[in-house]
Amino acid sequence: MRSSPCPGRLPPLATTCGSSCPATEPSTAKRSAFGLTVTEGLWKGKPVIGGDAGGIRLQVVDYHTGFLVMTPEGAANRIRFLLHHREQCGRMGKTGRELV
Repeated sequence: MRSSPCPGRLPPLATTCGSSCPATEPSTAKRSAFGLTVTEGLWKGKPVIGGDAGGIRLQVVDYHTGFLVMTPEGAANRIRFLLHHREQCGRMGKTGRELV
């Protein structure tokens, strides 16, 4: 694993888990725009972990194409889950790609 360029910070997730990395789209707004970042993540076959708000909620099918979360801790738990369950990560990514 590469060391982080910033002392005291974790390396980017992409350097840790490579191409099977989930896409994340955090949002704290109650009304979030549609968000093409989510669509792009799904199109690339990545499970998407996003804030349970607005347009993100319209794109992510919870537990099928990714996870909807309410807190940063919830996002961290889902990322950890996907890193430990690579087969589930692949299934969710495939389902997301088919959805888009």
